Amino acid sequence: MENLIAGLESKGFAISQKIRINEMLPFLQTYLKAKNAAVWSYRGILFCLLLLAGGFFGYNLADHPAWLVSGIGLAVAVMLPLIPIHELIHAAAYRAMGAKDIRFGVVWKNLMFYAGAHGFVADKRAFWWVALSPMVLLTVIGLILTVLLPMQGKIVAIMATAIHWLMCGGDIALLSYFLENRDKEVVTFDDLDSGESYFYTKG
Repeated sequence: MENLIAGLESKGFAISQKIRINEMLPFLQTYLKAKNAAVWSYRGILFCLLLLAGGFFGYNLADHPAWLVSGIGLAVAVMLPLIPIHELIHAAAYRAMGAKDIRFGVVWKNLMFYAGAHGFVADKRAFWWVALSPMVLLTVIGLILTVLLPMQGKIVAIMATAIHWLMCGGDIALLSYFLENRDKEVVTFDDLDSGESYFYTKG
């Protein structure tokens, strides 16, 4: 990591943030409260997904009251395989951007799952691809299933999509960090041997 840091500093970058991955939550919470396009879009889409799910429930609740419990239960159950799928899509995006050493981890106290690329320097373009790939892909699949499946399947699909979107807050917070520093050139990388994330800025 010393050579990587020296290379960035020789290009005029200075360290902005150095955060232990298992202590990342306060950092993410701060940027998830920021007022920028990433946060507004996240909240707006989440509201629409929850509104659509509520509409499906409300429309069918009188005739099928049991669907309320079974739909939520099945949606939560669907989330279990979606978590590794989400992280594998992150990993595939990292690989497409040129990362070689990709690792997976979890911070159990926050139930925060992550895919990291050890020593891979991501600029804004690369990071946006990595962050948005699972969100966009899984949301599109969820919405397609919502259209194609029968009504009980629609409820499960839209609820699972909404729950997944809710759990993407960490990705949005990191995108928010880039937007809050849009007047600067920002790069980030992980030192997964030491469990730390670095953010460097220039300008």
